[in-house]
Amino acid sequence: MLEKRSDSDRWAIIGGGVQEHESLTDALHREVKEETGLTVHGVKLFGTFSDPSRIAAFPDGNVKRIITIAYEVEVEPFSEIGCSEESKEVRFIPVGQLHQLPIAETHLPIIQSIVTGQSVILE
Repeated sequence: MLEKRSDSDRWAIIGGGVQEHESLTDALHREVKEETGLTVHGVKLFGTFSDPSRIAAFPDGNVKRIITIAYEVEVEPFSEIGCSEESKEVRFIPVGQLHQLPIAETHLPIIQSIVTGQSVILE
């Protein structure tokens, strides 16, 4: 499942930042709910992505190094996926079609790991 970001018009993995009071899994549950309306039931670590070249520049002028902890999740049965204000669209994309999409640069290593089926525990 990917979202087409409204701030960049690129496709990205569902996610977001961890708030000061949250654990990683609490943030995971909150972000998935906020961005898709879905409730997470099962969680499995997919990999960590921490290469120092993963830099993002934001419209407000902030430049940050991005460290991502990616999970595979199971969600409760659903009939319709929601979409937050951060996204233009949220949908499932077949793995074989991922190479056809404009992907957010910081998400490319994660997408590559998904395509090859190789999780990355330390980078």
